[in-house]
Amino acid sequence: MRLLVDLQACQSISRLGGIGRYSLDLATAMARHAGGHELRILLSDLLPDSIPGLYRHFSQLLPRHQIQVLQLPGPVAESNPANLPRARAAELIREACIHRLQPDIVHVASLFEGFLDDVACSVGELVPGDTTVVTLYDLIPLMAQEQYLATPSTRGHYFRKLDSLKRAGGLLAISEFSRRQCIDALDIAPERVVNIAAGVDPKFRPLALPPDRIAALRDRYGIRDRFALFAGSFDSRKNHARLIQAYARVPRDLRHGRQLVIIGNGWQGLYQELSRLGEAAGLGEHELVFTGHVSDQELLELYNLCELFVFPSLSEGYGLPVLEAMACGIPVIASNTTSIPEVVGRQDALFDPYCVDAIAAKIAQALEDAGFRRALAEHGLAQSRHFTWDAVAKRAWEAIEVRHDKTGTAPKPAPGALETDRIEALRKLELGRIGRARVRARIAAALAANDRCLIETSPAVRRIGWITPWGGNGAIARDAKALMGDKLPECRILAPENLTEDLLDASNVTACWSPRASDLRALACSVATQELDTLVVHIHDELFLPQPLAGFLREMIATGRRLYLMLHAISEPLAPSLIDSLGLCDGLFARSRQAEAALAQHGIAQLAGLEDGQLADALWDRLAGRHRA
Repeated sequence: MRLLVDLQACQSISRLGGIGRYSLDLATAMARHAGGHELRILLSDLLPDSIPGLYRHFSQLLPRHQIQVLQLPGPVAESNPANLPRARAAELIREACIHRLQPDIVHVASLFEGFLDDVACSVGELVPGDTTVVTLYDLIPLMAQEQYLATPSTRGHYFRKLDSLKRAGGLLAISEFSRRQCIDALDIAPERVVNIAAGVDPKFRPLALPPDRIAALRDRYGIRDRFALFAGSFDSRKNHARLIQAYARVPRDLRHGRQLVIIGNGWQGLYQELSRLGEAAGLGEHELVFTGHVSDQELLELYNLCELFVFPSLSEGYGLPVLEAMACGIPVIASNTTSIPEVVGRQDALFDPYCVDAIAAKIAQALEDAGFRRALAEHGLAQSRHFTWDAVAKRAWEAIEVRHDKTGTAPKPAPGALETDRIEALRKLELGRIGRARVRARIAAALAANDRCLIETSPAVRRIGWITPWGGNGAIARDAKALMGDKLPECRILAPENLTEDLLDASNVTACWSPRASDLRALACSVATQELDTLVVHIHDELFLPQPLAGFLREMIATGRRLYLMLHAISEPLAPSLIDSLGLCDGLFARSRQAEAALAQHGIAQLAGLEDGQLADALWDRLAGRHRA
């Protein structure tokens, strides 16, 4: 079975919060437990900054060519009404591209994206949704529409996503609470919704920090004393105001020598407003600390440094910080609402989050009673061991296999019919409304680029293309011919257009690019037309300009092709965009001292050096797939 995971949630603003972390941890664990299945990941070029990091994250789990990047017309963030027609076009383009990649099942890591970010995601707009499964976090906005869906734009966006959710063949709920809420609120058949729960990353564990690290953390965030901790976004349902008021009602002698530390990606005006609330409630100047956004490593360290973790949220689909804190051996007290009791698993650790006095009483009990804190910590460690990402991934795979058993023999839309449907759907959008010719050109370019994505990224027989000067007796041409040796007939030669007719000396030579051209789309089209899945590119300053070359390499990487570069002479300093592209190639071979030095300067590893007498053998081992790049 081929599973395609749409992981745009790890590119959008969600990547900074629980949804992004859940999506990444689940996809990582599913890659570990793929077994005989093929797992591919789909990203979007509209959020490019996150792409290199995701390639690196999965580098030990998936071949790089199984991570493909969708090209879409942007911007598509629906908070701007001018983007709406373009967003609808992008959804159709995405679904058509996914269908072209021929997955058996599509897994959407987070569907409710794209209002503030350039994310395009839909189910069943062009292709039936029965082969799609979606992670279901919660239906909080539906349950509190006055708070979350108060404007026509937010309401319209959310209910469009709900319609997509209902068209999905299966839903993977992150808690039993979310599962039951979905079944009851949306009238979805229970067998379509599976509770796969959540896990905790093994990095969240009891940790003894060295004194200098503790001092550095305290100094950076203004933490002077022992402290109670809360971590969460600054959504109103996280209940910051009641927590601060409750902490102020804890007896002064218990608060003495302690602080309340709040982690979250807020902003200065909000911090000032909440600080004024704390001051009005009776907190001293240094009793309340806002850290802002912290790294995952700092989050782990702050969990381990705190005396107590308090989670006062009013509503959660799961409540991942609760589990992370428990896994660190920290006493945890939390709300008695929604999914949170499932995670905590202990009645006397819970409080009513709507009652300030109840929150204050539970905090005071935990701070005052060392035995209670110790019991909470021991329980949390034991409870957290029941929640592993490996177990979650296995449940997810089981649910996906069931969905595949139900849909695997169903007929799928024929590619030609789908192309007609896509063109007709795009025509009905009245694309003239969404901008001038350059915008329509961006849509056309996205369609063309996505059509160049490889369907089979690991074919039994590789189709190898060699991008090199070919004519005459130049050094690079001689190098290419020597490396190909007797395997030359197996390769397709993509040569410069300035070759004279007499130099097109074989049926496998195509002249399709111009030296130092500002646009290499013709070369990309030739690669796609000849269905090449593996490329060897000879690079020299006289052949390619840095920016067009970087763009070409990015597209070849994005469409799932293997890339091996022969670096003869490259300009220094290397352009940042080119550095990123070089780092994602499957193999680099320096063919000059200058290229060798340039790679070393940027810490980019090569597969073989100038003195390697077995270079051709090493290259062909990789081209033939005898080594995993």
